[in-house]
Amino acid sequence: MKYTHESEVEGIRAPAPNPRTLKHLAAPWTIGSENLWVGLSEVDPGSESNAHSHEKNEEVFYVVSGEGYIVVGDERRAVSAGSVVVAPPGETHQLQNPGNETLKVICSASPAFAKEDFDITHQLEEEP
Repeated sequence: MKYTHESEVEGIRAPAPNPRTLKHLAAPWTIGSENLWVGLSEVDPGSESNAHSHEKNEEVFYVVSGEGYIVVGDERRAVSAGSVVVAPPGETHQLQNPGNETLKVICSASPAFAKEDFDITHQLEEEP
């Protein structure tokens, strides 16, 4: 069995202009999941993720708490706790939080992300 708990996973802080916290809950480089990546995205009030796509990965979003929007392609949908959204491979997507509380979203992708690709796509490096 491979096991972890959210409280045991160190968050990665994404820099401005898209500040948010990301946690790799299940990944090949964390607990050794092979075919699926599961993460937690906590989007700060007034912030959003960078718009991006994954050529080979389908991504599913489940809103745990907060309210905001998820953009997939040309569609923008209001979401709140319990909302589920699918972004097909190659489709640009983005989490947006114009509200006053953190937007907390469980994200899963198949096939699992490669760490290097994840970091680049999600702009986790500070611009020089």
